[in-house]
Amino acid sequence: MTQPDPSSPPTEPLGTSEPASVAKRHVFDFSGGGDRAKNLRFSNTMLVAAALAVLYYGFTAKIDDPFILYSGLLILILSVVPALLWTRNLGRQFPTFEAYLFTFSNGYAIPLLTGHRQLAFYTEEIIGRAALGVILFQVAAIATFYGTGGQPGRSPFWREEIFSDKVGRYLGYAMVLNSVYVVVSTYFSAIPSDLIGPLRAVFFGIGILCTFVQSLRWGQGSLQYTEKAYFIANLALQMLVLTGTLFLVNGVSLLILALAGYVCGARRIPVLVCIVAMLILGVLHNGKFVMRAKYWEGANSPTQRNDQFSDLPAFYL
Repeated sequence: MTQPDPSSPPTEPLGTSEPASVAKRHVFDFSGGGDRAKNLRFSNTMLVAAALAVLYYGFTAKIDDPFILYSGLLILILSVVPALLWTRNLGRQFPTFEAYLFTFSNGYAIPLLTGHRQLAFYTEEIIGRAALGVILFQVAAIATFYGTGGQPGRSPFWREEIFSDKVGRYLGYAMVLNSVYVVVSTYFSAIPSDLIGPLRAVFFGIGILCTFVQSLRWGQGSLQYTEKAYFIANLALQMLVLTGTLFLVNGVSLLILALAGYVCGARRIPVLVCIVAMLILGVLHNGKFVMRAKYWEGANSPTQRNDQFSDLPAFYL
């Protein structure tokens, strides 16, 4: 019997349809195949972006009290620290905690540093105590997350992916469910008031999952042209309706989620998209108070709008 030539390329194993050199593709493998140089550039880019954000809000903050100013900056720093640590050790760890704590930047730090109008209803003492409470929560959460060890499960249930690349394609089609809910709940009164909360949790949960997975697959380069068009159409519709409510935080959060998924998959920041998004959101933010006076006038609550879904194009034009 002759021995195989070591210099010859490997042959396909019996009973398989893929070459032995082709590894199983994981949707949530953020390491990019172990490209350490690219991962390091991505991590350094995120670090520089975070530092610039802290400096920007530090110099432009509309806060007179030094304690509140430094508290807002500390909240912003603590919001991004877990995400920065995650970028240093990219693998298959899904950034659930990191993404959760990152939302504190948009939910607490930025409104505080930019002097949101609603802060005028509270004294500086109350604002300072609230900021301190957020900081203590962040510190406790970070300490608990990194200080708690665990033994990973060894059964296939814990080791295999929940969403394979094939399943991820079907998740994209589920985005239309949240699109329909967003339109119906905003412009129509077809949903009973006692079901709005539960249905909102269900459909927004589906939307969050589908948006992140699809933007992640886009960053990894696995989305087809038709999938990209479908994704953009649903994302644009949801953002137009959500920002059309004049509560920009919902639309901004959705945009951040989509960008986060893309950045995790591509390991680079879409600079042009971010600049255009910031310019558009800046215009919407400056004009939202005038628009609220126009569209909320005579309504008992912001949910009782004076416009219809057919007026949406005219709303932005």
